[in-house]
Amino acid sequence: MADPNSSQRVARFGVFEFDREAGELRKHGLKVKLHGQPVQVLELLLQRPGRVMTREELRAKLWPGDTFVDFEHGLNAAIQRLREALGDSADTPRYVETLPRRGYRFIAPVEGLGAPGAATTPRQVPGGSALLGWRLAGLGIAVVALGAVLVGLNVGGLRERLLGRPAPGIGPGGRPVIAVMYFDYSGGAEETRWLSRGVPNMLVTALAQTPGLDVVSSQRLHEVLQGIGSGELESIEKGRVLEVARRAGAGAVMVGSIFQVGSEFRIDVQVENVESGRVLFAHNVRGRDVFQLVDELSGLVRSGLNLAMAPPDRSIAEGTTGSLEASRLYTEGLEALRNVRYADARQFLQKAVELDPSFAMPYFQLSRIAGRVREPALEKEYLLKTMEHLDRLPERHKLLVQAILARKVEQNPVKAINLLEDLLARYPDEEEAYALLYRTYARDLNQLQKVLATAERGVKALPNSSFLRN
Repeated sequence: MADPNSSQRVARFGVFEFDREAGELRKHGLKVKLHGQPVQVLELLLQRPGRVMTREELRAKLWPGDTFVDFEHGLNAAIQRLREALGDSADTPRYVETLPRRGYRFIAPVEGLGAPGAATTPRQVPGGSALLGWRLAGLGIAVVALGAVLVGLNVGGLRERLLGRPAPGIGPGGRPVIAVMYFDYSGGAEETRWLSRGVPNMLVTALAQTPGLDVVSSQRLHEVLQGIGSGELESIEKGRVLEVARRAGAGAVMVGSIFQVGSEFRIDVQVENVESGRVLFAHNVRGRDVFQLVDELSGLVRSGLNLAMAPPDRSIAEGTTGSLEASRLYTEGLEALRNVRYADARQFLQKAVELDPSFAMPYFQLSRIAGRVREPALEKEYLLKTMEHLDRLPERHKLLVQAILARKVEQNPVKAINLLEDLLARYPDEEEAYALLYRTYARDLNQLQKVLATAERGVKALPNSSFLRN
């Protein structure tokens, strides 16, 4: 039988639990070596999760007035040892946040605090001063955090299950967010090696059509990698996958591998919780048709993330192209575009539509290139070409293209705004829609209040987006 008093003495956060009576920190049930002042700091912060504890408050608790010590050095050392034990970072904190010149705050949701007043008697930590018991504030923060997750589940279109299985992969905005890394590739010919990038890109496109699921773009992953100086997505160290996904705002991350034997492919995927590193689920699919395998995998991922919805109306081939070679050329074009090699990108994308003239996405990307190099006539031509094949676009891209056309070609900002609002109502993680809405209010309508409100909405929906914050 479970100890009825355990909730009064044990705090749980992430993969950790802290037993206040024993003064012990445990990870996955195993004791973590931590003692003295770092333990005292942790207990003090857990008494007030979500609230700032100033450096002066910590000084008063840890070093009474009659104690002579180098306070600044001692506190900094205690915080550093605590972060090392938690595997935390001052730059990208998951547990202990630094507020410059003020103090520290415990920012992770805390569970398992006792009832109000259940543990208010001071106790002595070995080697330290008396500490106050757990406060009602800690319980309040845990309840608020749980409420935010439940709201996220409902908004995201997940199964109604207040007392059921919790949804995995919740990101900073309270919605499920998944990042898809490039896959490993082995066994096949060199000409199919591009699938290590192509299949993840197809999965991003397929999963991005899921209302209630936010999907991190490969562009955002590349930006994070550049920011931390970790090279390219193709060669990311396995030990940094969770860090990159977390910095990009994901709650779950998919890694995978592709094996080719003859004309048959096998794709293995594994989805992990970004916060804990725990494997949420794993699947593998086999077959000769890569597009069918992508459809099958996207359905398995939706199911694994507990997303209660019917599959998309169209397959990935119906929404993009059924030509594997055209898909390869499009993938290479995207890579060149990301690296600002516009001439190469144009060449790849134009070859893609030569192979499949109804493949709409290359026309859309060609319009973007024309816009960036300031060729408005060509930009309009490619936008209109995209519209000719609108039925071959994924749903969110349809609305985006229509909004861009309304603003740039039809010069109808009100229509563009309506389309963008419709898009964001269905897919609130669409970065480009916020940026376009922002520009429409700012440049076309000069509505400052709407500009500020749009910027605030975007940052709230995508708190880790450097694109929107800049």
